[in-house]
Amino acid sequence: MNLPQIPEKKPHENTGVLAIVDATSIALKEIGRPITNTVLLGALLHTTGWVKLDSILKVFKSYYSEKLLEGNIRCAKRGFEETKVIRYGDK
Repeated sequence: MNLPQIPEKKPHENTGVLAIVDATSIALKEIGRPITNTVLLGALLHTTGWVKLDSILKVFKSYYSEKLLEGNIRCAKRGFEETKVIRYGDK
């Protein structure tokens, strides 16, 4: 979830895993716009472990122009590093 802090209560009774990152603040600081996609991609990688962060950063180099590359790399790294994961019970 794109939140500045961990919510006091579980968001829904079926929530098994909750990942929190202040994606909007990170994007504003790193690229000057509230575009959170690469921050949230970093959060997803941190939470699931499905793909290594380095693999995504390599893809960025072939996708983003030089002008956008560094800011998006910083966004993804911060999303990965600053995500807090809460696991609820057996869900």
